[in-house]
Amino acid sequence: MCHRHYLYEDGLKLLGIHVAAYFGLEPYIPVLGIDQGWDVRDASGLLPLAWAASAGHVRVVWLLAEREDVDSNAKDELARTPLSYAAQLKHEAVMRLLVKREDVYADLKDHDGRTPLPYIARTGYEAIVALLLNRGDVDAGSRDRFGRTPLSYAADEGYEAIVRQLVGREDVDADSKDRFGRTPLSYAACRGHEAIVRLLVDRVDVDADSKDQVCYTPLQFAAQNWHEAVVRLLVERKNVDADSKDTYGLTPLSRAAGNGHKAAVQLLIDRANVDADSKSKLGRTPLSYAACRVHDAVVRLLVDREGVNADSKDKSGRTPLSWAAAKGHVAIVRLLVDREDVDADSKDQINGTPLSWAVQTGREAVAQLLAERARAC
Repeated sequence: MCHRHYLYEDGLKLLGIHVAAYFGLEPYIPVLGIDQGWDVRDASGLLPLAWAASAGHVRVVWLLAEREDVDSNAKDELARTPLSYAAQLKHEAVMRLLVKREDVYADLKDHDGRTPLPYIARTGYEAIVALLLNRGDVDAGSRDRFGRTPLSYAADEGYEAIVRQLVGREDVDADSKDRFGRTPLSYAACRGHEAIVRLLVDRVDVDADSKDQVCYTPLQFAAQNWHEAVVRLLVERKNVDADSKDTYGLTPLSRAAGNGHKAAVQLLIDRANVDADSKSKLGRTPLSYAACRVHDAVVRLLVDREGVNADSKDKSGRTPLSWAAAKGHVAIVRLLVDREDVDADSKDQINGTPLSWAVQTGREAVAQLLAERARAC
């Protein structure tokens, strides 16, 4: 029986046994294995076992893994094993089969420095994570080349049960920082996983106010991404600075205002330790960001707040009204120009006025409103 190759356009050659393994054609495996080899690699270094594992064909995986002449831990050119492929592609039955095998090394790292555990942690299969952790040969706190741990990935994906399994282990740092300076708490807060955030901030070994490389805190991530419950949980903690500034001088309030997160804005401005008129490195205030990004509900919350200058100028000389006019938001422009403390004709550093910005950006309705107001004055 001659060898038959399948040649794809990208030049990847596959033997019949690879194809049979990928499509789960179990009856053909013994014949093809005898003729072509059980442990033969394709051009990428993948074995038939890896092809079967990546496609989730548990009976083919079992058939191949049972053979003494098949290496269950063989790595391809990316240093990936059959177990890591099954984990990445969420094939639960295949993962369970391989994890239980004594001849499978469950802690091998691929070229990204990632073991099967972080892949499995991202699947949410807590029972399989438990099987891995019970093996005794798995480093639950291993870091990949990005500095991320299995706990980091589980917290990011929102799998509370897996997070609980991991944080209780001696080999897991619950507050580990990755290459970007982000902790598991940062990822959980960014994604709005309230239960995981609560679990982590209640631990004495977790810094609830940790900063990443651009000085983002968990609170800033939550405020920016519309996660009201997480914002509420964090701002009430004494060990969280609700008014911390990031590298750009932006506070959680500025982030929330710029993204139109009204509920978070309300939570933050109600706190005595939050400056509702704080300025970024560009001199812009939360009101400026809200007006620029046409969040009228947030603008209404801020303009009537004591201590907020509705006509504050940033470093380019532009006011909230100037930004709103350029964006063409009639409701915000009307709200601001009707205030006695707002100069409707203020000039920025290049002598631009709200009216000239509206004309320049083609905002006809705003331009008409401002022109009529100027004539009335």
